[in-house]
Amino acid sequence: FGKGSIYTDLIHLKGYPHLDNKREYAFSEKACDVMTARQLTVIPLEGNDVDSIEALLASCSYQGFPVVTNEQEMLVVGFIA
Repeated sequence: FGKGSIYTDLIHLKGYPHLDNKREYAFSEKACDVMTARQLTVIPLEGNDVDSIEALLASCSYQGFPVVTNEQEMLVVGFIA
């Protein structure tokens, strides 16, 4: 604590998942490796806007979706809830 912003400190204090944008990450897990749902629903990294993501969240009972590099490679780069 104390080295970042108050927001970063609160994220860590609450235990929320967080990817620091000041670091580089090597992603190697595919979405299908970390999800158990039969129908795999992901959000591609590019090509979405806030309205399309809000519509996706409102259209089903899931509480969040993995963000992937693209729908062919499916490497997980984040999560939206």
